[in-house]
Amino acid sequence: MKKLLQFLFGYFERNRFYLFLFVFLLVLHVFLRFFELEARMQFTWDQVRDAWVMKDMIVDGKFPLLGTVAKGNSGFFTGPAYYYLLAPFYLMTNLDPIAAGIFSGVVSTVTFLALYIITKKIFSHGVALCATFLYTVSSSANTFDRVPWNVIFIPFVSLLMLYFLYELLKGNIRSLIPLSIVLGFSFHIHFTSIYYLPIILLSLPLWPRKKETVIYGIIGLGLFALWFIPNVIAEFGNKSGSTDKLAVYLQTYYHGFHLRRVAQLFHDAFIQFEGIVSVKPISRFAYLAVPIFAFVLTRTKPNKSSLALIYLLCLWIGVPWIIMSLYSGEISNYYFAISRPLVFMTIGYIIWSVVSVKNIFSGLTIVLLGLYTLINLQNFWLTKYVTLPKYKAEVRQEIKEGRTIKFSEGDPKSYLYYIYAERESGK
Repeated sequence: MKKLLQFLFGYFERNRFYLFLFVFLLVLHVFLRFFELEARMQFTWDQVRDAWVMKDMIVDGKFPLLGTVAKGNSGFFTGPAYYYLLAPFYLMTNLDPIAAGIFSGVVSTVTFLALYIITKKIFSHGVALCATFLYTVSSSANTFDRVPWNVIFIPFVSLLMLYFLYELLKGNIRSLIPLSIVLGFSFHIHFTSIYYLPIILLSLPLWPRKKETVIYGIIGLGLFALWFIPNVIAEFGNKSGSTDKLAVYLQTYYHGFHLRRVAQLFHDAFIQFEGIVSVKPISRFAYLAVPIFAFVLTRTKPNKSSLALIYLLCLWIGVPWIIMSLYSGEISNYYFAISRPLVFMTIGYIIWSVVSVKNIFSGLTIVLLGLYTLINLQNFWLTKYVTLPKYKAEVRQEIKEGRTIKFSEGDPKSYLYYIYAERESGK
């Protein structure tokens, strides 16, 4: 412990400037994610669904084997880990749905820390600061982080998957273990975790060809399979029929590969880049950040690690693009959220490459970043929300007037009526 403290103090002593900026960004990030938390918190269908599950767990002692429904009324589900992570927050707030907003803020803060640490490990302190700066002030990122549902975990999981796979391609075979664990966890978050399977398969030719790779791979498969035990129990014990429903769903919405459809989804494939850049008309050309990043990286660091990282970046963008082109159902922008952290990393690297040169372009870049900050913070302040506080006030008024609110699936008022009236009266 003494040696650890000596190392930390010595490290911060040598990097005071970076430490100051890091702490400043962290404080700003926390402020922007928790400011007016209840007033800006969304409490609609998905959040109400989760709240009732929390009531079942905390009040009735019913612990789920299945998580959120994977897609609409598809009938198949993710794993339940998200609910078990959310439950302590509902327990601390006595079932008040503000718990979901607090949980989202915590996940966002953890994602901030992961983005900084991983970006620093791959690149440098400077790139990490640029990446977390973009993540902190982006109104798009702020809006994304403030929606309390399972999707908030996608960027965090994506960061870990990218880092451990990158380490594996660099020759760190032991990274197969955490990679497998995170991969299994991802299937408890969102159905878009299926992207990681072809990503891993397409990266196989670059894996270290050693005996240890096979050994750690087998161990990793076992750890990955453990995450599906709750779903298997639900499938065979409770006869949920998820497997059959998944097969039917795939048959219904698979329409084959068509180049026209691929071309149509070009915008969607880079929608995370456009959302983060946000400033029009520049955002229309945000996809150019990918080739610019690849060019700058290969010029400054012409090695195998750089090529491996560029290849992974292409997979992170290309695989969701192709898979969604095979899908005939409705597509939402968060289906491409696994590329969100890469937006911060790639653009952050470009910014740091320009700023660190210290010429007229670096000065211009700093001015543009200042304008970007002002525009995004202005969007943040001007955005108005009327959700949870409004519902709370209306429910309290109806209770005061002696009216009863019956249960209705997805209705915020019916849940609030339960915690304000039925639970207190012991009904």
